[in-house]
Amino acid sequence: GAPDMKKVLCLSDTSLDIWKMLAEDKNCGQIIDEMSQKYQREKKEIESDVEEFLGTLLEEGYISGME
Repeated sequence: GAPDMKKVLCLSDTSLDIWKMLAEDKNCGQIIDEMSQKYQREKKEIESDVEEFLGTLLEEGYISGME
């Protein structure tokens, strides 16, 4: 069937990285660790951004609860 076009998600490069990690069943902590390494930033700097993005995905129904 055709995709539901009522909601379209446009992702930046960093958001796409997170989306791919979700597809690999990585949890929030693992995502933060990998993003911190990839972008060479402290985990504390990455943590709030990752959690905010995941919260938005949950709120909008793109993903269900995470560990």
